[in-house]
Amino acid sequence: MNQTASNRSTVARPSTTYPHKEAMKKKKRTMMRLRVVMLAVCCMILAVGISLVVLPMFRVKNIEVVGNSHYSTEQIIEFSGLTVGQESLQVNLQNAANALDSAAYITEVRIRMSSPFTVRIEIVEEPPLVVACNGKYYTFDKNFTVLEESASYEDFSDFLQVKLPDIAHIAVGESIVFRDGSMDMSHLLELYALLNQSGLSPYVTLLDGTQANNVAFVLGEKCRIEMGKKDALDRKLALAQDVLLELGVEEGTFAVVNVSNPQKPTYRTQYLAEHA
Repeated sequence: MNQTASNRSTVARPSTTYPHKEAMKKKKRTMMRLRVVMLAVCCMILAVGISLVVLPMFRVKNIEVVGNSHYSTEQIIEFSGLTVGQESLQVNLQNAANALDSAAYITEVRIRMSSPFTVRIEIVEEPPLVVACNGKYYTFDKNFTVLEESASYEDFSDFLQVKLPDIAHIAVGESIVFRDGSMDMSHLLELYALLNQSGLSPYVTLLDGTQANNVAFVLGEKCRIEMGKKDALDRKLALAQDVLLELGVEEGTFAVVNVSNPQKPTYRTQYLAEHA
């Protein structure tokens, strides 16, 4: 009998479940999720409401332009299509940059919002060269592509004038065509780059590339520097500067320095009347 009681005590009782408690827990979890969703929706609505009220207050008040020399600040702003007073979020910086890229003398553009109220436009201009042909004046870039045309030199007086070999065809938007199709003008561009690097370009009044074997330039209407062929142009330029520093140019005279042969540079002067 004791054994029977012992056996009874070891028999596991079946677990009792309460379906209504499980349903309550499930309902609570559902309500919690619903509250989280509702809170998120309320936050979004609040954020949109704040945006509609606050963001229109952020309008462009200033447009800064940096790096321009040929184009005025007003021209740059007009090219960009940006305006003071437009909403900051409506400013399309890429469209403005693309518009400025199409300007003839601009080679690099960077536009950014320096503050919610200020647009900063940074550009790099590459001044073109000017050539006279058939009674008109044309500006062209380093690829000898014609940029603009004018009947008056005054329109391009800020740019360096160049003499080129005989031109067969010249038109805006097209490359200059020389009568001698084999003409290599790389020496002219190399000399122009050297003049810019040396800081002499503001004093140069004429760049002469009419002779393939003797590129030259004129300094301040007082001195002509003949460089010869395109080899060692940097060395020749430094030599010409040394000669001018040593000998100078007398008042009323025009000097010609020839450094085509760096071993035997020559220097001669003539009266301005004779030069004219």
